[in-house]
Amino acid sequence: MDFKNKSNIIKHENSKYKTKRLNTELYSGELIPQFFWGYLTNPDIIILGKNPVYSLDDEIDNRDFALFFEQNLKINERDEDTVNLLTNLKSEFASSGTSRWWRKSFKGWSNFSNENIKFEDLPLNKRCNFMSEYKIAIFNMYGFYSKSLSSRPKTNSYIIENDFQKELAIIISRAKKVYVMWEASMNWWFGKDGILGLDIQDLPNEVEVYIVNGNCKCNCLLKNSVSYTESKKRS
Repeated sequence: MDFKNKSNIIKHENSKYKTKRLNTELYSGELIPQFFWGYLTNPDIIILGKNPVYSLDDEIDNRDFALFFEQNLKINERDEDTVNLLTNLKSEFASSGTSRWWRKSFKGWSNFSNENIKFEDLPLNKRCNFMSEYKIAIFNMYGFYSKSLSSRPKTNSYIIENDFQKELAIIISRAKKVYVMWEASMNWWFGKDGILGLDIQDLPNEVEVYIVNGNCKCNCLLKNSVSYTESKKRS
């Protein structure tokens, strides 16, 4: 899958959800969607999110880092700089709200490798190349911005619109670990009504599934994740 016409996909995704812009003096252009981040082709670790949550930071990010966001729309033939955008401290994108939010989410996380070293304690070169070094991918279900997404939108995900669900289901089935950011979105992804056409019980036994906010609804730190099995025991 690749997006041939970036201007069309940006306009299309923005038309799906109308939110009152907080400050169009900062930036009045179309907000560039965030469909995915990182190492997409054959990741060992997959993080499943919902969409970018809209704030003033996003106005500033889209004004100052539009080129980076546009590069990230490409799913095929991604170069190392694009794969590692979120954690590359040597890139100017490191000062973006998007990069800072995800680096905070990774803080204290040591479940991404056999080294048992926390993300922030990695050598600089490994932090800068974190997504490619450990083959980590983030897939958002939607690319549009909203202040909250507490219920599933009626509009289709780009995953469905681009017939990407079967390919993504295969990618997930081959991963070592899958982290679902928000417990409420489990049924959006998996099960009879999920967009993947994949039941979580159909995943190979080797695939470990975690829920990031399984202990606390406002948690976004991967270090505090609970296993899907543990979350089911409590429900």
